[in-house]
Amino acid sequence: MAIVDTDVLIDAMKAENDAKDLLLKIVEKEPLYITQINEYELYKGAHLSEHKEHIEQVKKFLSGFQVFVLNIDSIAIAARTFSELSKKGELIDDFDILIASICIANNQKLVTRNIKHFSRIPGLKLHK
Repeated sequence: MAIVDTDVLIDAMKAENDAKDLLLKIVEKEPLYITQINEYELYKGAHLSEHKEHIEQVKKFLSGFQVFVLNIDSIAIAARTFSELSKKGELIDDFDILIASICIANNQKLVTRNIKHFSRIPGLKLHK
C-alpha cells in the first residue's frame, strides 16, 4: 500500500501523463490511498478556483481512493517531527508534516515528487 501526496494527485487530475502513468504503474502492484489532509488541500484549491465545476471534479476524483485519517498516533508523530525539524532549522509545511505522520503511523510509503522536503522526515518511507 502507498499514500499519494497532493502534488501527484493534482498533476493526475490535470491529466499530466507522467503523474497518471506513475499512479497506474503503482496501482498495478499495490493499492493507493490518500489522507484527510490531501482531501482538504484539493477541496481548498477547488473552492479557490474561479471554475466551480472543479469542486465536483475533486469529489469524483477522490471517490476512487480510501482515506487514512489523522488520529492520536499521527498527531503525536507530527508534533515530534515538527519539533525535530524546527530545532534543525529544516522545517517544512505543516500539511506535509501531517501527511508524513499519517504515513508513518500507518506504516505506509508516500508517493510524492517533493523528495527534498519529505526526505527530512525520520521514519518516513518514500515510494521509489
